[in-house]
Amino acid sequence: AIVRFTAKNATNPTKIKSGKSSYDSAKFENLVSSFIASMEFIFDWDWEHTKSCLTEESIDSFISPSGNFLNPNVKNEGNNWANRVGFLNSYRNLRDFVNENNIQITEPFPDNSDLPF
Repeated sequence: AIVRFTAKNATNPTKIKSGKSSYDSAKFENLVSSFIASMEFIFDWDWEHTKSCLTEESIDSFISPSGNFLNPNVKNEGNNWANRVGFLNSYRNLRDFVNENNIQITEPFPDNSDLPF
């Protein structure tokens, strides 16, 4: 299920307070929406193509040995994988917004007690 996060400030409904700063909730919602949609494109709707790009025979064309999925370290991140470019751009835009606005991200397993493995 997709959850829509909304926050309203009584004096200014388009701003959210986060630590010492406030930010545009509409922009934040747009960035979150874009990120979720791009994840669905790459990991659901286009999953067969995603898997084909990650095979042992193909992976070096999409992710350099010194890179990783989020930072592939290749010249052309969209090389025959347009949905990945959308995913990477939406991830980076959301991450930059979070960092610029000092939004705190909670670690999913802060004490390693609930690790799924």
